[in-house]
Parts: sequence; structure tokens; C-alpha cells
Amino acid sequence: MAGSKVIKTTKEKLHFVRKISINIIFICICLICTGLTGCKTTKNSIGLTYEWNVEGVKESLKKNKIAVNTIWIKKYNCEIIENWKRKEFYGDIKIIKGERIVITIKSGIGIEMARILLTKDSVKIIDRIKKEVYCGGYNNKKEYFGLIDCYKKAEDLLVSNNSMVIEELEQDTGNGYSIKSGENRNEIIIYETGMKKRIKRFTIGMDNNSIVEYMEKNGEMEMLKVTYLSWNNVENIKFPKEIKIEISKGSEKNMGIIKYERVEFDRQINTKFNIPDGYKVINL
Repeated sequence: MAGSKVIKTTKEKLHFVRKISINIIFICICLICTGLTGCKTTKNSIGLTYEWNVEGVKESLKKNKIAVNTIWIKKYNCEIIENWKRKEFYGDIKIIKGERIVITIKSGIGIEMARILLTKDSVKIIDRIKKEVYCGGYNNKKEYFGLIDCYKKAEDLLVSNNSMVIEELEQDTGNGYSIKSGENRNEIIIYETGMKKRIKRFTIGMDNNSIVEYMEKNGEMEMLKVTYLSWNNVENIKFPKEIKIEISKGSEKNMGIIKYERVEFDRQINTKFNIPDGYKVINL
């Protein structure tokens, strides 16, 4: 009987860790799956009748890449709808491109609830309420991190200069992508063709050569969809203002709305990430 009780307790603990981890990871995904930056507003746009092919669109996107070393989203607000329940929080996001992303999550009264660190090979999440730290990788922890399977993808979804779609098209050597008109005027869709379990689709606004929607599916089990609802001009760079994120995994369906309030580029930022003494480290 004692042994059974230990097993039950262990199972309950694992279930609790997985539930807490998934909830926090969803918050993390909501944040890292945002912010596909567009082009400089001074760039010329192209019409749908000009260079109407994948190669032509790729070259136009290349011309609209921006170059910044750091991005500081000084304040964001986020609302998550999870199984019809609403959760609200805010915080800031600091990015050193190619190195790390640090995200803070605060409650309505200003108390920091969690801090997230994304690096090239790992994810760390400090849960200040439970005094626990969750650590894991990307590829070997897909149960928790889902379709965000590498740092490069996470960063690009947050600060992209159209580079993700450009890289996908450059790696395509067998007509894996095709192009068609979008639902709205001056929009095109670049999508993967053929019978594939995991597919990606980029919707591009050709009036400013920026991605307005990204969708990725892994069969019928996983789906990630990011829609950019409005934009701001930040230092002559078009940057998202409001983003809608939809994530589904099996029977779980979640949606989040993120609004960026203040954004600065190429500033000195502090991205130190220290694990407090006494916190329990849990490897996912």
C-alpha cells in the first residue's frame, strides 16, 4: 500500500509539472510566435502583376530586410483565452539577435510571475509563484514546445526581416512551394505543395512586402497560426502593434492577443538571467 501511494504521488507530481509547464510554455509560445517585422516604410512596394512568381517575390522580400542588433519591447499586454477562460498579463521582451531572448511576465498589480530565457540550445522558465525553474531543449522536448523547434525559428517569428520565408524558399530545390492570390487585395500566399504531414504557409502583403499571417500545421494534431492585426512605425520600420495567436494541440485550443506599446531598437539592454537561490530545477 505504501508503494502504491508513492507511485500515485509521483504520477500526480508528473501530471502537475506537465500541466504547469504546458501553461507557461503556451505563454512563452504566445510571445515568441509574434512580431514578424515588416519592411522599412520608405521602401517601394510591388504590385501583384509584377514578378508574379516565387523567385520574384523572394527577391522583393530580400530588399526589405532591416538590420538591428537589439530589440527592446518595453511593454506588451497579453490576453489569453484558454478553454473559454481569460488570463491577462504584461511585461517586457529583450532580444539580442542570434543570442538570446528574455521575457518577463507580470500580473496586473506589477508582481513578476515568471521570466523566460530562450537561447540557441535551451529554454529556461522561472516560475516565481511556485519557486521552480523549468529547463529543456527544443527538438528533444516537442511535447512541451510544439512547433517551436529551434531558437532560430523562435527569434525569427519575433523579429523577422522576412528571413524565415526567404530561407524556406532558398532551400527549396524541388518546386516545394507554390504561389496564389490571397483572400484580400494585394495579398499573396506562398505555400508548401505535395503530400506532407507538416506544412507551412506564408501570407504576404504586397503593398509593403511584409508577412501578415503565418500558419503551420503538423497533420491534424498541431496547428500554429499568427495573424498581424495592426502595425506601428518604429524608427521608420514597420513593426507589429497587435497580434492574434491561435494554437491547437490535440483537443487543446488556445488563443492570445498581444499588443506592443513601446519598442526601441539598438539600445543597451540587460539580459541577465539568474536562478534564485532555493528554487527547484525541473528538467522537462
